[in-house]
Amino acid sequence: MKVFIDLFCGLGGASAAFRQHPKWKVIAIDNNPDLVPHVHGMVLADVHDTDNIKSIIAALLFEHTDEIEQIVVWASPPCTEFSLANPNRPDEPDLSLLMAAKDIIEWIVTGEDTSLMNPLWAVENVKGAIEWFNEELEEAWHQRIGPFYLWGTIPWIDFRDRKDGEHRKGDSNKGSRALRPNLRALVPFSVSQGLLDSLEHQTSILDFCEKF
Repeated sequence: MKVFIDLFCGLGGASAAFRQHPKWKVIAIDNNPDLVPHVHGMVLADVHDTDNIKSIIAALLFEHTDEIEQIVVWASPPCTEFSLANPNRPDEPDLSLLMAAKDIIEWIVTGEDTSLMNPLWAVENVKGAIEWFNEELEEAWHQRIGPFYLWGTIPWIDFRDRKDGEHRKGDSNKGSRALRPNLRALVPFSVSQGLLDSLEHQTSILDFCEKF
């Protein structure tokens, strides 16, 4: 079994392909109750409360410690305060959610129980977040897909639908008013599928190398 942890899951775009794969278990977390009917099995919780999030993840993971081959953590903190298109973008954005996600990621990557599960991570946001995220994550972004900028240790995503290279986050005229921000921020399915394919390909190469 492999586990994909989707922090700030929104409508579940980043984890969509993993939900369809029999070897992957998805733990999706968000604090928006309007999303519960749209994301099967979503855990309603606030990432700010890192102790609670860690307890939730531990409860869901550690019953199956011996069965877990890999953990991937994906975090998409809200981008409103970082978006260059936001005329009310603050000079000093609130980084508390990013720091909470970083704390959770470090707990998984360095944890005594989880560090042996080949943990990988990704943080996704928009161009306006670069100056802040580069500093707080202590590394530069490593891949851009349309408006999505990625930091972390996940492999390069060779997404299938090249049109997503021009993807502009969602359509603000679709869906209910409550869901429109999540539609704008929705990660396309082909990006999720591309990440899944990259991870599975990486595993295949490692399995091949272990034979020789």
